Amino acid sequence: MSDFILKRNLSDNFTQISNEFLHDNSISILARGIGTFLLSKPNNWVINQENICKELEIGRDKLKKIFNELIIHGYMHRCRYITFAKKNEQSVFYYISDSKEHLYKEVVSRDIKNTDSISNQNTLSPFTENPLPNSSYKKNPTDNIININNNLSFKNKDINKKENNNIDPLLLDFLNIHLDEVTKNNVLKISPHITLEDFKTIFEKCKTEYKLGYSKNLNSTLILALKKEWRFQTSEKIERDKRVFNSKIRYFKDLYLETRESHEEIINKFRNDCIKSYTKDIIDEYEAVLKKELESLII
Repeated sequence: MSDFILKRNLSDNFTQISNEFLHDNSISILARGIGTFLLSKPNNWVINQENICKELEIGRDKLKKIFNELIIHGYMHRCRYITFAKKNEQSVFYYISDSKEHLYKEVVSRDIKNTDSISNQNTLSPFTENPLPNSSYKKNPTDNIININNNLSFKNKDINKKENNNIDPLLLDFLNIHLDEVTKNNVLKISPHITLEDFKTIFEKCKTEYKLGYSKNLNSTLILALKKEWRFQTSEKIERDKRVFNSKIRYFKDLYLETRESHEEIINKFRNDCIKSYTKDIIDEYEAVLKKELESLII
């Protein structure tokens, strides 16, 4: 049998999804999986995070990160409706498509127009209730829409209340993907004007501290680092290792000049001297330096 992927010709109860979305390696397999799940639902199925968490048995924070990933890459759009809705009524709605261009044309561009004409209180097409039982909301708020949030990046309640428009939206997107809500809010309180690149630099250094065992809690280390209260031991270790290896290289150069042993014998002694205390990567790095030093010597 020559076919390894078996497909059926279906006439009903099936979903067509573009390979553009399914094969987009810029988004995680989890994001593509959740996206496929949502695209299999009826067109009028309202995307409600609480119901999805129950149906798929997935945590809220995890689902939120997946949604933000889809939003950042243009496959999902979030609309926020500030209404005089009753308690438990849904006020944030999501749209998803397997085509970025189609989503922009059909939804995003329309929201931009609506945002530009807020005074007219434009409304979108009516929504229907989710087909899932025991819905956590009573009725979709389609009346009295006074604002549509066109921002593709997630804005938490605290930020909306403060109306802080000076925060880099790219930074917000990055925080939404990599941090929980509490840590994200703390980051924005401590360093509201930090750039994305500066934050990434600190974040990567904190991750290294955590991986090497210098930190027991990545989020706590990040907050302390932003407050300039964390001493990065990784940087100190790198400098310390550099000094130690430079000293070793000088020693083995002198040993070579004194004993006239071959380069290979000196290198083996160097490796045996380092192997108990250092990783293979750093030994390889400084072994290459020692080889160059030995080759440069003229006896």
